[in-house]
Amino acid sequence: MCWGCIMAIFGKTGPTGYTGPTGPKGDTGSGVTGQGATGPTGPAGETGQAGAQGIAGAQGATGWTGRTGPTGTAGIQGPTGYTGYTGRTGPAGSVGPTGFTGPSGFDGTPGPVLPAGSLFFSVLNVNPAVSLGYGTWVAFESGEFSEATATVYIWRRTV
Repeated sequence: MCWGCIMAIFGKTGPTGYTGPTGPKGDTGSGVTGQGATGPTGPAGETGQAGAQGIAGAQGATGWTGRTGPTGTAGIQGPTGYTGYTGRTGPAGSVGPTGFTGPSGFDGTPGPVLPAGSLFFSVLNVNPAVSLGYGTWVAFESGEFSEATATVYIWRRTV
């Protein structure tokens, strides 16, 4: 049908009416005319320049003191150091008090007592009164008794 024919049947178009409210949103669909699935994420872009340093914040409160840790193992002994110089001798101290006198000892015996008339033989030409500590002795005789011996001195006790 032609446009003019339609106009002849219905008459002239009147003024436009008011626009009604928007209808509900329709389904996007999944076909050629609809929106497809989300594609993969692209690669990350380059890192930008660092921003300016911000203003320093206020100092925080001092934290708690931690526990003391365990004592470590002892190290090896070091080498012995050098011996120092000997210092000067100090002044002599005062003399102390005399100690107690001990008990007297027993009287010693002079040895065998040789009576008057006894003979005393010696290789030393020393009066027996000196070596024995008693008696009066006179030289009785001296001489060699054999070629292998020294001179022998004989003394006789008189008192």
